[in-house]
Amino acid sequence: MRRPVGSMVAVGVGPALALLVVLAASAGEGVLILAVALVQGCVIAGWHRSLDVPGAIEGAVVAASAAAAADMLVLTAPTDRPLARLPAVLALAVVASLLAQLARRDGRERLVASLTASVCLATYAALPAAQLAALVSEGGVPLVTATVLPAGLVAAADAVTVTRSGPRWLRPGLAVVAALATGVVVGAVTGLTISAAVATAAASGAVGWAGAVLADRSPRPNPLLRAALPVALAAPVGYVLGRLVVG
Repeated sequence: MRRPVGSMVAVGVGPALALLVVLAASAGEGVLILAVALVQGCVIAGWHRSLDVPGAIEGAVVAASAAAAADMLVLTAPTDRPLARLPAVLALAVVASLLAQLARRDGRERLVASLTASVCLATYAALPAAQLAALVSEGGVPLVTATVLPAGLVAAADAVTVTRSGPRWLRPGLAVVAALATGVVVGAVTGLTISAAVATAAASGAVGWAGAVLADRSPRPNPLLRAALPVALAAPVGYVLGRLVVG
């Protein structure tokens, strides 16, 4: 019963997080950073619970530090290269994860699993900062919308299929329909061209669906992670593709 309940929670939380990011982007950078921090917090809160590995506290501290540093550095970076400092944050997060493992006093059981989980979490927690970069790029709010909404809706559509039996193609098929439909709507409503919106939505939706599937296949699927991870993973993909197709 745990998995269907968690999936249904993700049906509501995923789109809600995505919509919150869009509304925050419309209000400006100061509000968007709060929404981005919420997405990062959901990923951090659900990560170790989902993987069931030791070192949760140490990993969460490293990830939260990496997320905060990424947000601040992107927010204060030059508008033409907003992600230029992000690799330095990720490199320091790897070093900090190693030091966190040395600080463990629990016998360091499952050391490799704990270190891997910490490094991955720090990376995933820092990625949503790309939404701040997308906001200051030429695409602006429409680019943010075309990035996060497909990821949130695809995660919700995939969660619906988890609770129902059906053919194998139902999960990816529904995800494709959700992403493309969102791209068309975003292109029609915002200032993005239909082709740019659909391309961004398709890429973000694909990565978001992969994140939802991976979260669902973890040892102990957590609804917070299942809802937030697709939105987090889609951020850099949408930004990069948006810069390529928008300007």
